[in-house]
Amino acid sequence: MGQHYATMFFGLYDDAARRLTYVNCGHNPPFWIRADGTVQRLAATATVIGLFERWNCAVESIELEPTELLAVFSDGVSEAERGDEQFGEERLLQSLQELRGRPASAVVAAVFARVQEFSFFLAEFHLQIPRSGLRARAGVQRRVAVG
Repeated sequence: MGQHYATMFFGLYDDAARRLTYVNCGHNPPFWIRADGTVQRLAATATVIGLFERWNCAVESIELEPTELLAVFSDGVSEAERGDEQFGEERLLQSLQELRGRPASAVVAAVFARVQEFSFFLAEFHLQIPRSGLRARAGVQRRVAVG
């Protein structure tokens, strides 16, 4: 195989069932902040795409409660730099935990502002909160892809 590859997170969210079915092909593991405040990561279900001749991928699914937060982000957020320092996943997680009770649009805007303030770098950031304005109508499915 070639030397080129890509990482990807792809999810299909069923709003009626509050179920996210996903694959994570070597992408940054999203943060899933549970209703009780615990944090889980959606680890890779496969290796990166395009690097290996043989490639296997597992499909996983989770059920999201209305007060839970799932943040799918690119390395443009966590690796935003100021000199030799990166914004980092720890700073991102701290921001998400502080903001998690707010509407999705407010969380996204605040995280963007914090990343910009840190580095003046616009980063890609994708977010899903089941109780938010981003919520699909009952029975509608959404696709979330980050790569």
